Amino acid sequence: MAGRYQHSELAVGLRALKNHFGLTNRQIAAAAGVDERRVGAWLRGEHVPGRSSLRQIVRAMVRLAGRARNRRPLPDEHAHLLDDGETGPWWAWRDAAGAEDTGAPLSPLQAHIREFGTLIEERTRRFTGRGFVLDAIEGFLGDPAFASGYVVLQGEPGIGKTTVLAELIRRHGCVHHFNIATEGIRSADAFLADVCAQLIVRYGLDHADLPAAASRDGGFLSRLLAEAAVRHPVLVVVDALDEAEEAPDGTNTLFLPSTLPRGVHFVVSTREQHDLRLLVEDRRDVMLRDDDPRNIADITDHVSEVLRTGDGRLTGYRPDKLVDVLVERSEGNFMYVKHVLRDILAGVLTPSDVDTLPNGLRDYYRTHWNRMRARDAEHFLRFQEPTICLLATAREPVTAGQVTEWVREHWAANGWDGTRVRQYLVLEVVRQWREYLNTDGGGADTRYRIYHSSFQDFLREEIGLADYHTSVSASALAKIAITETSSRPA
Repeated sequence: MAGRYQHSELAVGLRALKNHFGLTNRQIAAAAGVDERRVGAWLRGEHVPGRSSLRQIVRAMVRLAGRARNRRPLPDEHAHLLDDGETGPWWAWRDAAGAEDTGAPLSPLQAHIREFGTLIEERTRRFTGRGFVLDAIEGFLGDPAFASGYVVLQGEPGIGKTTVLAELIRRHGCVHHFNIATEGIRSADAFLADVCAQLIVRYGLDHADLPAAASRDGGFLSRLLAEAAVRHPVLVVVDALDEAEEAPDGTNTLFLPSTLPRGVHFVVSTREQHDLRLLVEDRRDVMLRDDDPRNIADITDHVSEVLRTGDGRLTGYRPDKLVDVLVERSEGNFMYVKHVLRDILAGVLTPSDVDTLPNGLRDYYRTHWNRMRARDAEHFLRFQEPTICLLATAREPVTAGQVTEWVREHWAANGWDGTRVRQYLVLEVVRQWREYLNTDGGGADTRYRIYHSSFQDFLREEIGLADYHTSVSASALAKIAITETSSRPA
């Protein structure tokens, strides 16, 4: 089978294997021990991997397959890649690979560019509907009377703003940045470094690296936008301004420029009625309202499609009734629908639960919280609530080992024996709450974070996180004390 693939087909085959196993670029990169940006470039066909790298990533994908929940057949033309053999399935692509990796080495600028490919993939994998929102945005971008400026997409948490912007990025391949409070990606510094580096790389601007002052204010960003706009229209997409750090008095959120050069547009999103610091010369707003008939129609179509493909897992349900109930109880919120459909398909909810489904996303969180607590109140108090609430306090994704340390500190603060807290017990909580968490990386370095800011809001406002912040601080101080003690001379 050697030589079956040509260079132009190599990326297609790699993507087929990746999609077959339901993997992400981040998982492949971590398992293969290579840079995630390199993996993305290889799978997009921008660079050709050398034989050594090809062997690493294909074997990594096959290795990860044991943990993947695959229900899709591998296309016939790629089925032989799963054959066992003396050299492994990567052999089929050997002659399509180069002797060495092609493409220039990663420049200093690449170190500033954040990888959001996994997020974009996840949000656009089954993208449907939302034509009315995208048409409104595209209409503004193509309006000759709107030569430059900001398009602001507004809507409540969970209504689908991030998904809309991810689809816009997928279609345009534009410069982009996501503010994610649960990952600690919310500073002006992170935004400016990421977007400035992307602008230089994408538009071939004459800068080898970012100057030290690039992330100090919006001056260098404005300069780059002007340089790029001389030759090309420029589109920059920025998600979740409401999750960004509070701006200094008198400045825009993330130091966004008040005036944009002709041909430059920003599309940004924020919560509805959020106190947004965005004082700009030209701005258009797109409102994604929960009671908009077009939004309700999108939710109806989405629920109907999921139920249509639910197979035997919907035995005992009346699909027509289920669609009506979900659409009504969702109050126009896509996140609500996502959680309920997942619980139905997983068997957590039964047909008898349909008539008692809560109204709206916040009530759904409250109902699920109470349901989990009712199963074993003592275990919930000592393990589940601390684990989830401590994850909600984290400013970035953290390992199970770190969470275990925090839970022990929480136990000590409550007069409980912290030595009873074991990491496997924390991981069991993570497994039980997996639909509310995101995972990054793999193996011992797997890191966890709260999936969505709306759930973090619920925990902060209704459960309370003050005591858990104290436990995190106490754990950090204890580490400092140990370090100082061990560093003293005997």
